[in-house]
Amino acid sequence: MKKIFVIGGMKCGTSSLYQMFKSNDEVCLSKFKEPSFFTKRFQNGMDWYQNQFEPTEKAKYLMDVSPSYSKVHLFPHCAKRIHEYDADARIIYIVRDPLERIVSNIYHDLLRGRLTTKQIVQVLASDENYINTSAYNSQIKPYIDLFGKKNVLILQFEELKSNLPEFNKKISDFLGIDFYVDVVAAQNVSENRYLIKYYDVIHSRFGNSFISKMYFLLWRLINKKVSKPKLSQEELNFIYNKLQSDIEEFIPKFQINESLWKVWSAAKNNE
Repeated sequence: MKKIFVIGGMKCGTSSLYQMFKSNDEVCLSKFKEPSFFTKRFQNGMDWYQNQFEPTEKAKYLMDVSPSYSKVHLFPHCAKRIHEYDADARIIYIVRDPLERIVSNIYHDLLRGRLTTKQIVQVLASDENYINTSAYNSQIKPYIDLFGKKNVLILQFEELKSNLPEFNKKISDFLGIDFYVDVVAAQNVSENRYLIKYYDVIHSRFGNSFISKMYFLLWRLINKKVSKPKLSQEELNFIYNKLQSDIEEFIPKFQINESLWKVWSAAKNNE
C-alpha cells in the first residue's frame, strides 16, 4: 500500500489536516496522530509501527502525520529512515508564516510548562530549535534530495483558512484521490488552551494511557490559562535575520504566496 508522510511543520495545521483526512475512505490514518516512529520511537521496531494502522479494503494510502519529521536538526536520520522504509512515499509539508509559527511554538511550550514567559528572550538567543524548525528550506531539502520534488507537496496553512477549495485541489491532484472538505473545524483554539505541568514526564512514561488521560483531565478542570506571548519588534527582527537567507530561497523554489505571511512581511519591511 502507498504511504503518505505529513512531516510538519510543527504548529502549521497538521492537526487540522489529520482531522480532514478522517472522513476520506481512501486514506488510512494511524490510530493516533504523531506516531513519530522514525524520530522518537524507532527503537519500538517495525512491528509496532505497522500495528498503528488498520487499513480497510477501500484504503489506497497509509498516512503518518508526525511534525517531528521536519526537525532534521534534531533528527538528522529521519528522512533516510523513511526512504529506506518506502522510497516511493509521498511527502506533504505544510508551512505558515515563519515568525507566527515560532510564536505559536513558544505558546505551545508555555502551556506544556517547558518554559516561562520570563525565559522567552533568553531561550530565543540560546536555543536554535525554534528558529531551525522555521527554516523550511533546510528542513525539506533532505526529502527533496531523496524522494524528488515531484513526490513532495508544499502547502500553506494560511491557504487552508483563506482558500479551502484550492487547498483541497492541491491535495487531490497530488495524491490522485477524490479529496474535498468544505468545513475545517478549528483545532487547538487559544480560548480552550490551559497549562499542563510536567506534560513531557507524564506523556513519555504513560503515553496515551488511561493514567495520562486522567492526569490531563485534572489540569483541564484546574483550567489555568496562559496568555499568548507577544514578541517585540526587536525580537522579531532578530529571528527574521536568522531565517532570511533560508526563507528567501524557499519562497521562489516552491511558489509560496509570501503576501499571506503578514508578520514575516512586516519584519521584511523593517529591515
